[in-house]
Amino acid sequence: MNLGIKYCGGCNPRYDRAQAVTELLSDLPDIHPVYDTALFCPVWIVICGCPNRCVHIDMLRAGKVLLVSSPKDVLFVKKHSRTILKQDTDMSKKELTIGMCVSRSRTFTTKDLLSFVELSHDRNGIHLDPAIADLTVFRRPVVHGIFVGTLFSAILGTELPGSGTVLLEEHIHYKAPVFPGDTITAEIKFTSCIEHGSTYVGTFNGICRNSDGTEVIHGQFTELMSKRFFIVKERKNDV
Repeated sequence: MNLGIKYCGGCNPRYDRAQAVTELLSDLPDIHPVYDTALFCPVWIVICGCPNRCVHIDMLRAGKVLLVSSPKDVLFVKKHSRTILKQDTDMSKKELTIGMCVSRSRTFTTKDLLSFVELSHDRNGIHLDPAIADLTVFRRPVVHGIFVGTLFSAILGTELPGSGTVLLEEHIHYKAPVFPGDTITAEIKFTSCIEHGSTYVGTFNGICRNSDGTEVIHGQFTELMSKRFFIVKERKNDV
């Protein structure tokens, strides 16, 4: 399972926090440490350098957050880690409800475009050569549509439904161009779900809009969600 590890700012550490984490994880070979605070983990352990514990934890997406601020605290967590992690693994399945929405924004820069070219090897002139792009309906270089669509993947894989989901199918429609410098906001909505023995199969609709409101991409996604990670609950009727 994933175990979130977050360090405080380290303004006044009174012990070697990195060494403490190394010792904590040494007896947990089947635990995968996660440091990306955008991800959901059943348990996040926040490593504070002193008893003041002046660290922000509101952004952590977790079943439980444990604050430790001394080697003694770390030893306690290490001693009881199996019990703590088992309990929270059982209790911290992510709850989903039909109708849930999540959005995320990103500004696509020329530097981003060039990095994507190196990864994808798609060197189509409409993305890179102003002279070629000028001969198209776009009149200037455009960002790869599939690159813009990664905003959908970011939401589906980390937020809605989240970590542990498996993409089964997607249908994408590219409706308008995105140019370097444009800020795009993607929104994913959970629209329907079919329950099976140990899994759910959910349908999610996605829309990407430019900052002026123009819809640039529309998509529909089918996700396989294990009941080990997710619980889908019925939406209560509005009163």
